[in-house]
Amino acid sequence: MNVKARFDAQALLSGLIKYETILVAHIYLRLFQVTTPLSEYLQTSGLDFIQAQGMTVTTMESLRRMEDEFESIILTANKFIESQNEKLELLDCDIFLIIHFLLEDTERKI
Repeated sequence: MNVKARFDAQALLSGLIKYETILVAHIYLRLFQVTTPLSEYLQTSGLDFIQAQGMTVTTMESLRRMEDEFESIILTANKFIESQNEKLELLDCDIFLIIHFLLEDTERKI
């Protein structure tokens, strides 16, 4: 493998194994679970506007409840990471998903 391809692969991999990437993916997964039924209904021909309004209200309420469910989303992401790390360990590879936020250097040079 040439140097550029190796560098690109490593950069991609390091982004994918970050905790925030996995957590955001789980947030989007939950978001799409909530919004997909409404989205699909709004794309149908001959939709009932009253039903569309009701579905919109229900979807908005579900989105508001997501804030209360955030801990559950975090727990789901953590369980996913743990299960994938177990599988990676069985493969005997040197790749492990990060299970917490990494504190990055926040100091800025002036």
